[in-house]
Amino acid sequence: MVLEKKLKVFDKNNPFFAQLIKRKKLTLAGSTKQVEHYEIDIKGSNLTYTCGDYLGIYPNNCIKLIKNTLQALKCSGKELVLLPKMHYSIKLEEAFLRYISITKPTRKIIQFLAQATSSSTERKNLEYLLKPSQSIRLKEYLSKRELHDLIIEHPNAKINIQTFINKSKRLVPRLYSIASSPKQSSNTIHIVVTKIQYLTNKIQRNGVASNFLSKYVSFNKKLLPIFVAKSNFRLPKDNSKDIIMIGVGTGIAPFRGFLQERYLCKAIGRQWLFFGERNEATDFLYKNEWKFFKDIGILNRINVAFSRDHNRKFYIQDCIMKYGKDIWSWIKNGAYLYVCGDAKQMAPSVEKVICEIFKIFGKMSAKDTKMFVKHLKKTKNYQKDVY
Repeated sequence: MVLEKKLKVFDKNNPFFAQLIKRKKLTLAGSTKQVEHYEIDIKGSNLTYTCGDYLGIYPNNCIKLIKNTLQALKCSGKELVLLPKMHYSIKLEEAFLRYISITKPTRKIIQFLAQATSSSTERKNLEYLLKPSQSIRLKEYLSKRELHDLIIEHPNAKINIQTFINKSKRLVPRLYSIASSPKQSSNTIHIVVTKIQYLTNKIQRNGVASNFLSKYVSFNKKLLPIFVAKSNFRLPKDNSKDIIMIGVGTGIAPFRGFLQERYLCKAIGRQWLFFGERNEATDFLYKNEWKFFKDIGILNRINVAFSRDHNRKFYIQDCIMKYGKDIWSWIKNGAYLYVCGDAKQMAPSVEKVICEIFKIFGKMSAKDTKMFVKHLKKTKNYQKDVY
């Protein structure tokens, strides 16, 4: 009897260590941001994905930041600590490298420091921040600091390392919308990442995952812990259906995969892309690819909004409103509407203008518009991938 070999399963709890095979800067010189295209080799992982899915990445913390945190704690990094759900001790420096968030301090750390400090002044200030009435102030205070900043600012705190670790937030995986179709790239996964850099308290800060990808992940070495996370952001099963895609910045990622998929499936439905960014000359992500898709006829329409190229800022919602009549015609005839990007400002602004289009061109009341949008979401004709 021949026994079948059981395939190893890689997932969030057991990531596959993948190999980075390509890194390409998408923004051009003079841009106010740095956006990069990454291609990751998944051969041998048995991982599969569908257009619209996410790639999960477990990042490592910045080496310099780990040193700063250890120095603030007056630790060598060789101290042994035990992490939750782990049955063996590891060195503190490894805990800070792979498991503990050291860039985003939490309320729990403030509570811990308030209890640990021997200074009445420090305790009083920390307890004041913990009052329910000071929630906004606390959020702002934490947003401007990393873990080592808090330790340095409270020198009288007597810190037990194991307790400190217990109170610290875990380093969680980052999810990126996949920017490729498995029909075109079954052995690789493509993602689009903005390198996060910002200044607080006159100190340069870096995003954990984007810094890890751009600075520490080497080519041709299996150093990148990944997994595939499923999504409900899906193309229509019927390839004759039209689709309208609205993406801002890296929110363009899934639509690159969508167009690859529709092209290789020989979809007969139409494709319409809206893209928004800051400046056309430097920030038109995948410009040549959109031109290729337009030239071969798979991308029927593309409209763009570059907010800083005009005397008056012109945003994606302004661009959508400009073509409201045609959008209504597509939706009325069964088109699927997709929105990908920022959840706080972009997505609500887009939904507001979509509702306005339905009111004007669909001649709907506010109540009917609300019901119609709810219906579109229920039937999956209106889908959002926001973050």
